[in-house]
Amino acid sequence: MRLTHLVLALPMLLVTIGGCRRQERSHGAIPTEAGSARPSSALPKETRVFDVKSSDDLLALYDEYKRLASSGFDGKLEVRLAPGDYSAVGWSLAVQGVAPPPPIDIVLLGGGTVLPSGPVGISGRSVTIQDLVWTDSRATTLKIEVLERVAIVGSALVRGRFADPGVRWPFLQLVARGSGGKKSPVEVRIEDSWFIGNQQPGPEPCSLVALATHPTEPGVFEKVVIRNDVFIGNAFAAELEIGYAKSTVIEHSLFISTWPLSGALKAVTTGPVVVTDSVLIAEDPARLTVSDHAEPIDVKHARLMARAAAPAAAIALVEQSAAMAPAMPPADLRDRLWAALASP
Repeated sequence: MRLTHLVLALPMLLVTIGGCRRQERSHGAIPTEAGSARPSSALPKETRVFDVKSSDDLLALYDEYKRLASSGFDGKLEVRLAPGDYSAVGWSLAVQGVAPPPPIDIVLLGGGTVLPSGPVGISGRSVTIQDLVWTDSRATTLKIEVLERVAIVGSALVRGRFADPGVRWPFLQLVARGSGGKKSPVEVRIEDSWFIGNQQPGPEPCSLVALATHPTEPGVFEKVVIRNDVFIGNAFAAELEIGYAKSTVIEHSLFISTWPLSGALKAVTTGPVVVTDSVLIAEDPARLTVSDHAEPIDVKHARLMARAAAPAAAIALVEQSAAMAPAMPPADLRDRLWAALASP
């Protein structure tokens, strides 16, 4: 091996105050959801790893993000959040103003870590959130704005609140951003995740999770997959609001509300929404699916029922879970909910 090749192969260690960042190079192909792979030419040129162990590190992380964005970095920023005693701080991984997201693939890896405050926003070419728990009292929405992909996997949003009772924004908003006047196709995957005991600020209708497009540089959601997720005990007018999506599939998921004004699914200006192998429960069954300027939601292969007709054991589990301390739900809770729904 030539000396120059050896030097290029060596990892470079970079240390910052309050956090650690490392530079790694990626080789090979990235597996996709279907098990295929993107060609090596599509890989980020390099990966920066940033370790977070405290709230101060979260603030330092924003400085690192700004530095990478301003330098024209084109690659992956992998943030590894270690368990710890975090305090609520205002942090962000988003560009300021109307500038488009930088060509950075942001990956947040939590390992079950609980953060008492989510970021103000996240913007990048793609965003992946894995094994992370957020509990939050916030003044505004958490906005994730991307050019290509959003994936939320094995994560939880537990007992989130708006601090301002006048807020009418979605609690979590996923935004498809176009580029150069083109409607970039964006994919969304929310899988094996939990939304428990979150509450809108007042009587004005809000959505817990909403898909939206950028007002001046709109993108479009090419494909939305909601799989094996649990929405229980939330007090929002809509648990999931789907907009600007060509195709949406919701499968093997639970939407169970115990709040009188809650609804499960709302479709706004969107293509087909198909719900399979799922259960939707609300106080008023008429609120379970609402289509506004969209095709009717296809629930032929799902169970819809009023709360009064739902098994008592399932409702009791929902109420207990909504009152639980913010943490990753017990591993068997999903199975217990499905078993309770199968009981008389």
